[in-house]
Amino acid sequence: MSQSPDKLFYSSFNKLDAPADEALACIVSIGLDNTSHFQHGTHRGPQAILRASHLLESFDFESKTSLHAIKLHHVHMSELPSSNTEALEMISNELEKIPNGQWPLFLGGEQTLARAAYKFVSERFANPSETSILYLDAHADLKNSYQGSGQSHRCTLRALSESSDSIVLAGLRNSSEDEWLYSERSKKITTFSSSDLLANESIDKLLSALKENVYISLDLSILDPSECPAVSHPEPNGISFERLNYLLQRVFKAKNVIGMDICELCPSRSDSSSEYLAAKLVQKVLRYKFLP
Repeated sequence: MSQSPDKLFYSSFNKLDAPADEALACIVSIGLDNTSHFQHGTHRGPQAILRASHLLESFDFESKTSLHAIKLHHVHMSELPSSNTEALEMISNELEKIPNGQWPLFLGGEQTLARAAYKFVSERFANPSETSILYLDAHADLKNSYQGSGQSHRCTLRALSESSDSIVLAGLRNSSEDEWLYSERSKKITTFSSSDLLANESIDKLLSALKENVYISLDLSILDPSECPAVSHPEPNGISFERLNYLLQRVFKAKNVIGMDICELCPSRSDSSSEYLAAKLVQKVLRYKFLP
């Protein structure tokens, strides 16, 4: 008897897997889901994206190019501790095993993983003083502590601001008063709302605010729920998939993107469109990074 799709283990993205010594990039699946407070399930996000990727064509219709030249190595982390402090330590140790030279793309999982991912990327690929963080999210994630913990996903950007002096927060449309005041007073953070991203002039300003090296952390809640409803914390009035792709294409063309995470997919049995969208987004990112 055949297994149902959610019982199968998907080890690769699309048909682009290759031996580690031949790969251009490493897809790192991190099933972290300890502090979501609206709906849990992001630990299933990486597998859902990999599953959906096998429905994609290996031909990018937009650019009319084949993606077969992009060879990928894969690392999977699913059995993580229930404490984010311990989980982040384990993730950091596992990331050290990624072969040198492979561009890292992290699939989550809750966005807390960006703490370990950014630390790894900034130490291996570029000096933090020469790197900006582009944080794409509907929410500020600037809490110093949330529900008694400084390790909550809602504290992620606050923690990253302690490691970076150049942060662009884009897509914001929901924050607490204390988070907003912190971002307004911080000399490290430049903020663009969701509506800002609709204007090309704002994209120009966003690019000007970034240093040459950029790490991108992307919460799928940046998208409008009408296009991507299956996220852990959906937020109305997001940008479109088309606009997000325009933004990413501009960033990859203008800057040296040293790594990226795509987080907070919360798969739903009643809707598989969001995981397909997320897989399509991964495919677009790989093209922007490696193909003209």
